[in-house]
Amino acid sequence: MERFRYIHLSQLYFKGMWIFALLLFALIPLQSNATSIVYKGIVLLTFGCFTILFVKTLHKFGSFIGIREMICMTLLIGVILTSFMLNDGAISFDTHIMGILGFIEMPLAIMLMDRVDYNARNTRFVLYINILIAIVFSALSVSGYAYSGILDSLYLGYSNPNTTAIYLMLNQAILIIFLPMLKNIILKCAVIGLCIYEEYLIYLTDSRTCLIVSIVIVIYYFLGRKIKIPKWLIGVSIFLPVAFLLIYSNMYANGKFMDLQILGKGFYSGREAFFLEQLARLSENYVFGDVRQHYFTNMHNGPLTIIASCGILGYILWFLFYFWTLRRYYDGARNQIQFIALVAILGVFIHSSSEAALIVGGAHYSIIVATFYWIFKGRR
Repeated sequence: MERFRYIHLSQLYFKGMWIFALLLFALIPLQSNATSIVYKGIVLLTFGCFTILFVKTLHKFGSFIGIREMICMTLLIGVILTSFMLNDGAISFDTHIMGILGFIEMPLAIMLMDRVDYNARNTRFVLYINILIAIVFSALSVSGYAYSGILDSLYLGYSNPNTTAIYLMLNQAILIIFLPMLKNIILKCAVIGLCIYEEYLIYLTDSRTCLIVSIVIVIYYFLGRKIKIPKWLIGVSIFLPVAFLLIYSNMYANGKFMDLQILGKGFYSGREAFFLEQLARLSENYVFGDVRQHYFTNMHNGPLTIIASCGILGYILWFLFYFWTLRRYYDGARNQIQFIALVAILGVFIHSSSEAALIVGGAHYSIIVATFYWIFKGRR
């Protein structure tokens, strides 16, 4: 009975967060006042469930996930607190505290989802709620919200086309992951239709990175049985955004490929001068970062955002948490569904080369990305 109560609390988190995500996708375009309440509910649900489970689990059953991951998370929080103490500046709840909570929320979500049973009832829940989310996106695409911003790209009523592309990419990835298990031919055709339409919508956002990641996931769905994802690719994918940042910035600084066009857009996105400026500033606080100044604000590159906020030390601990978690899950992966989820996870890291939201953002991102980890882990 005691163990059942712990699992039940994780189950509450799992379903509550997905319902909150659905509400946010519907409410944000409407600019409803209820949106801020939902955001606060997400933070409260995440940290409330984690705190209760953490205390009870340590008392009864040992740590979440693995001891190495728990040590990394504990030390990472310590580094963030050290960065606070070593730097000056005012502290605001809505900016500093919420920024830090948003960053911590993702690994906490992965820990909580590690406790959720992987069974037919829960997988159906994820599938059906993502079908509803896809229907919301489809409805917005034929409404006045479709092109609601200052650019000619697709917005769907959200803050910018890149954000819209991320939402579409994540939702499409979840639907593709569950395609192999669908037996009902009508439902399968409907889900395939939604995936194809979302691919078209991603194209309309003009987000090249999201388009590439979504195409890779689609290709792996068709060819996955013939392609074995090597274990070493986990570390390479997590580190790739660092290599991209350094190489891309260096090429711009040396005037390389200035006239190159990719998919009708210039090779350089306009962020390269910003990257160079921020890289130059890192030397001032490269060990612990300056969380008072940056507070995990999206700097359009995941590692750059993390290092600016909590230093090289924080980035190393963050890297090790995800590296060890994924390698442990990899050892138990057996089927195509699990490896499609791994492709989606690695796609999230690669995507962070040009956009940090999925790495440092919290709220509705956290449950979606954590669900990829849950699927990759599978039954144990």
